[in-house]
Amino acid sequence: MPSEWAAEPICTDRPGPYPPIADHRSPAAFSSPIQSVPTEVLAEILSYLSPGHLDNDMQAILHECAQAAIIPPTHVCQRWRQIALHTPSLWNHITVNLAQRDSTNAVECVESWLARGGDCPLFVRVHCQGQDVEYQRGWDALLATVIGHSCRWQEAAFHAPFLSTSLAGIRNRLPLLQTLGLALGRSVNLRNSFEAAPMLWSVVNLNSHSLQNLRRLPWTQLTNFTTDVCSFTQALSMLKMMPRIVRFTAELQSFLQIPLTPPLRLSELRHLALSYSGIGIDCLLDSLELPSLAKLSLFERPGARTTWSTSLISLIHRSPCSDIATLDLALSRYSGSEPLSLDGLIRVTPKLQTLDVRNEIHAFYSHRGSRDHSRLVQALTASPACGTHPVPELQTLLLDYWDDFQVQLFVDMVESRWRVDSPGGPIKRIDCISLRRVPDAAIFDAVAMARMREFVAEGLTLRVEVVAGEYHGYTLIPFDE
Repeated sequence: MPSEWAAEPICTDRPGPYPPIADHRSPAAFSSPIQSVPTEVLAEILSYLSPGHLDNDMQAILHECAQAAIIPPTHVCQRWRQIALHTPSLWNHITVNLAQRDSTNAVECVESWLARGGDCPLFVRVHCQGQDVEYQRGWDALLATVIGHSCRWQEAAFHAPFLSTSLAGIRNRLPLLQTLGLALGRSVNLRNSFEAAPMLWSVVNLNSHSLQNLRRLPWTQLTNFTTDVCSFTQALSMLKMMPRIVRFTAELQSFLQIPLTPPLRLSELRHLALSYSGIGIDCLLDSLELPSLAKLSLFERPGARTTWSTSLISLIHRSPCSDIATLDLALSRYSGSEPLSLDGLIRVTPKLQTLDVRNEIHAFYSHRGSRDHSRLVQALTASPACGTHPVPELQTLLLDYWDDFQVQLFVDMVESRWRVDSPGGPIKRIDCISLRRVPDAAIFDAVAMARMREFVAEGLTLRVEVVAGEYHGYTLIPFDE
């Protein structure tokens, strides 16, 4: 019998953006429901396979191979391939990781995607970790290819920390750019390339060299800013130029000796994330007023001086910012001129919904007890009989194990947050509690285990992670058995 692909092609000539596609299916092939779907409908379905609709795990795969999301629809059958090739939204997310010295294939691939993307806005990510002459030639060729289409960029990210980079040719050619990411090397020519970008609102992943060479930005329109490394002085200087900033993330270095007077008031900043090492951040906190702050993340690296709790409490009172909903604290060291007042912190955050307190790896192996986490657990314990209702809206609590951990104190706190008097009472029932880095499940006696099993049976999400072997491995205590 002749193959169905040898049959006379049936041309589908429908109006719209899709050209007539030669359909080589036999009449019998139309008996499948999917084969009767109109081209336009199938094209719309396939468009949801574009990288823009994928989750973070698939995005990570695309970082290594930009074609990963396109291979399936182009390799199912000839009809699907033709439709996919004529669906521009499948080809406007371009991620290239230049891992070979010969960039010929990468350049040809990018040129094909640019052509197939039609007039769609572009999401461009170009990465290279190489550092010799051949990699430089490939990097220059890729830049020349994508820069020619800068008027279509909606998101653009360039990562080449060991190569020379020039983006001077894009000045005044960025009408659609909204998000910019730069992690470039010492030899970089940015000049005023991004000064005229009327839609730019987000600048992310700036490394120190990019930050130093980025002379002008439309600072007043930025609402999101992330930099890998900057000084306290740079951070405050940038914040002064961004009155509309909503989210600011920075890794801080060097000291700020004297806080600003009067403090800088940023009325729209809602999320502040700071990481730092070998320094204290109290002067920075003393320099700010953040009345809209909703989420605060602090990540202490080894050697950080823990002297910020008093300054943070003062910031909350001074702003005032009583609507903080999330505190994410990664603590690495247990020294400083003042004791850390986590219990005092939760007393001034009545709207807190998520509290995450982590001991980083350097803290896990030593000095865990001197923070006295038991005071925090006591402060979190609700006591209706005494009229004590700390952080009444708390829904998620994540804690790490500590040296002075007291089993009964912890289980009592869990019960007080889970078995509330009534749904409409002064304290909400908590949804999720997690205890991480427990050295041995045997610390929980039979009574504690029985109580926690009751909570889980009643609906509480309770996770207790026991360290298994290496530091990063763990097993969960099963409460549903």
